[in-house]
Amino acid sequence: MAEAAAQQPVPTQVNLKSPADFRLLGKPLRRLDTPQKVDGAMQFGIDIRVPGMMVACIAACPTNGGRVASVDDAAARAITGVKDVVRLEDGIAVIGEHFWAAKSGVDALKIVWDRGPNANFSTSRLFSELEQTSRSGKPILARQVGDVNQSGKAIEAIYQLPMWPTRRWSR
Repeated sequence: MAEAAAQQPVPTQVNLKSPADFRLLGKPLRRLDTPQKVDGAMQFGIDIRVPGMMVACIAACPTNGGRVASVDDAAARAITGVKDVVRLEDGIAVIGEHFWAAKSGVDALKIVWDRGPNANFSTSRLFSELEQTSRSGKPILARQVGDVNQSGKAIEAIYQLPMWPTRRWSR
């Protein structure tokens, strides 16, 4: 469909709908799920329970490439409802009868992390390295289509967002 749309001529003038003719925009609309959310009747994925189901919460290394150096899990194993503590390469999983047991177990872990090669990596360092790379004359291109020098004008912009963890503590 995008290819077919690209073949259409670009209109020189576009007539927009008058706000007086809007049926939905700018109108207050009732959400059908609000009453169930307010009174607690709404069921979410986290509310689903099946017989014998366990829940795991994970403490993941705060840096990519890091590992667990050591862990003292005695306090976690002593929590009522905690069934097991499993050591992963880059984290520790606590398995419990319900979420609160698993979460409390994760909170009780005493973990020493080997933060690995990215121990000192930060958002500001990332931005600095990207800026240096872009000034080097060899920009990082994810994809290039066509030739900007022949097909149009160059538009330059910088968009920056802080790094976010790639893992969460519960799954």
